[in-house]
Amino acid sequence: MVDYLVLPRLKTLAGTALAQHLNFSNCVSIYQFAEQYSCAELISYAKKFILANFIAVTKTEEFLNLSAKEIEQFISSDDIEVSTEEDVFKLILMWVDHNKAQRKEQFPQLFRQVRLVHVSPT
Repeated sequence: MVDYLVLPRLKTLAGTALAQHLNFSNCVSIYQFAEQYSCAELISYAKKFILANFIAVTKTEEFLNLSAKEIEQFISSDDIEVSTEEDVFKLILMWVDHNKAQRKEQFPQLFRQVRLVHVSPT
């Protein structure tokens, strides 16, 4: 709507306001909102927040409702902050288990993003 009315300054101000209120429980929905309305700065800020706080974000209901494509986008990023690559594998399993009937076919696609060279053989 803001783009339609040619109010880019208002869009920027709204994005700045949302960025100031980012936290673990709302960062995913703010990221999705920014994507939907093409708010480039807010997309970048929310994505950096999610990647920097990835383990905490994965414990939210919002995370479990992400699409496979969105999960893949985050876990394939070189900027993801996790203590071990096993954490990425565990969160894939958690996401799949949340709706196993519909998500089990997504597992191979997501598993390809696990950097196995950094996973302990045991």
